[in-house]
Amino acid sequence: MSLQPIFLLLCFLAVASAFLGSQKKVSLKVLRPPKASQGKFPLKIKCTFDKNGSGMNTVNSVRLLRSKIGNGGELEGYKLIASVTPSKVNNILGESEIVVSGEIEEARYSNLGVKYISPTEGFCYMYKCIADGSDYFYQNRSRFETIRVSSVNEGTCEKPQKPFIPDISKAPSFIELQKEVNQCCVSSDIIKQHSEAIEQLEDGVNECSERTSDLEEEMINNAEKYEELANSNAEKYQELANKVEAFNKLLSINTAKYIVSSIYKGRVYTLNRGDMVFNLETMNNLCKGEGGYLVEFNDQDEQKFAETFAALVGNRIVFTGANCVEKACTFVYYNSKKPVTNVKWLPREPNNCRRVEQCVNIRRGGLNDTRCKGRGRFMCEIPLM
Repeated sequence: MSLQPIFLLLCFLAVASAFLGSQKKVSLKVLRPPKASQGKFPLKIKCTFDKNGSGMNTVNSVRLLRSKIGNGGELEGYKLIASVTPSKVNNILGESEIVVSGEIEEARYSNLGVKYISPTEGFCYMYKCIADGSDYFYQNRSRFETIRVSSVNEGTCEKPQKPFIPDISKAPSFIELQKEVNQCCVSSDIIKQHSEAIEQLEDGVNECSERTSDLEEEMINNAEKYEELANSNAEKYQELANKVEAFNKLLSINTAKYIVSSIYKGRVYTLNRGDMVFNLETMNNLCKGEGGYLVEFNDQDEQKFAETFAALVGNRIVFTGANCVEKACTFVYYNSKKPVTNVKWLPREPNNCRRVEQCVNIRRGGLNDTRCKGRGRFMCEIPLM
């Protein structure tokens, strides 16, 4: 059976996962002190972005903007106050006004926090948090969320109006006042005549308001159900996209040069088909060409899996990324520089690491230190996701 139709289907679903990701993955929180203590402790704003299920593969920055809330609740325009990138945290207002912290995580969560210096600052603003990045096809994407912060003690943000002071010099005469009183009396009679109609109109408005409230409640319930369904679908699409990515990576391995193992905890291992003179840098670069690196063991279960796979080439030497070239008998992995721990050595090994045996090969039952320039095979570890 041809794999092309299946591959095309998986690619189509991967495209769908990139465009149908949930839009609401930005969480914006206001950490304000209790009402009785407001005005004594500073306001804190925290923005968190969850990459999982958002349709975004990478995050380039998280930005926090604010807009002053004017009279009537209108906004005066958003201005950037802080941001964070993978390499830098930016404080736009300056350290005399706010303290900024945050980080961009490749794995899942990215966050940006702002703390005001003065306990009376930061109120009567609308805040907007924006996460910028790209999807699985390197197209620019953004996700955002807004939140309103009222005044201290959660009062109104509108400015108090100036008291009315009449201009006495322009006061009307007694005759003019008498005319206005007469006109007012006539208007009062007209208002009384139409009072019944006004009451009926008020009853109709109240009935319409009740129906509107019921409709709004129904719309909110439907929106919540839609959001739950969208989040569930986004997670399924993301899982499928990861499987497509792993499948494509597995297909890209050059099987003419390498023997490929079965999948173990989201990764595969390879052995070159012919013996070569071992060199740490050269062999690690060859592994990188296939999307991996010289094998590294996280625990003894992984080591046991690798030993079973290495047995396919018989008694030949199979080199790993472990070595003590830089410091005698202090074994680290060549690619990550992490220390070699939680592994099983052969009895009385390593036994010659202070002299010439500064590399490590796999044998049935444990690891063994050996010369770095011997001939044999080398094992690559290739993560699929």
